[in-house]
Amino acid sequence: CKPAPDCFLLAAKLLGADPASCLVFEDAPNGVAAAKAAGMAVVWVPHKFMLRDEDVAQGVPLAEQQVVRDVGATQTLGSLEDFKPEEWGLPPF
Repeated sequence: CKPAPDCFLLAAKLLGADPASCLVFEDAPNGVAAAKAAGMAVVWVPHKFMLRDEDVAQGVPLAEQQVVRDVGATQTLGSLEDFKPEEWGLPPF
């Protein structure tokens, strides 16, 4: 159960992958914590309700919002559509 890393470590083991070479996509802070605890890179795509209304209303960039700093994902995106696989050494879409 997240934030324990067990589920991510098991997934890496079943795939025969080194956890350090895995990239996780998460939408929850506990999932980010679990992936980080497993030694994996994690892209966080937060639900809008995770963001402070004041920050959104004032147009504070996502990367500068306190909740993003608190969660500490490797990368935070506003949408999966913003993901650029080539930034991670993966082939582009």
